[in-house]
Amino acid sequence: MTIPADYRVQNGCHNCAHGVRIFDYDGEWGHYCAFNAPPRPPCGSVAMGEYRPYTSDADDEAWYKAWEAWADNRSVKLWGICSQWAAAPEPAPEPPSTAEAMAELREKFGHYFDAIEDVDEWVRQQRSGEDSPPPNP
Repeated sequence: MTIPADYRVQNGCHNCAHGVRIFDYDGEWGHYCAFNAPPRPPCGSVAMGEYRPYTSDADDEAWYKAWEAWADNRSVKLWGICSQWAAAPEPAPEPPSTAEAMAELREKFGHYFDAIEDVDEWVRQQRSGEDSPPPNP
């Protein structure tokens, strides 16, 4: 079967100027509507360049609460639509592929990975919830 001649993409949150797509290296975080919303605070995504390094518990909590307050009641379905739909000036950025994500993570944080002598043991320890570091040979 061929695609009908009158095929077209329907408008929705996925291509709306008000749509905000949040993603990180580990996948999609969600889709939000910014119609009549105050400026969006950083969401914490490393892939989107919105990661904020830890400074203190109080700062971290305030930063997280600012994002949660903005995102609350703004979550939308990707293919939803409303009467406020507006054409987006350009397509939203695509999340990086796994290979691209790993390359960028290695570039940004490689020195942390290089400091781990036995990566397999470290991963096992992280998954088990142990507190003690692996023994050095």
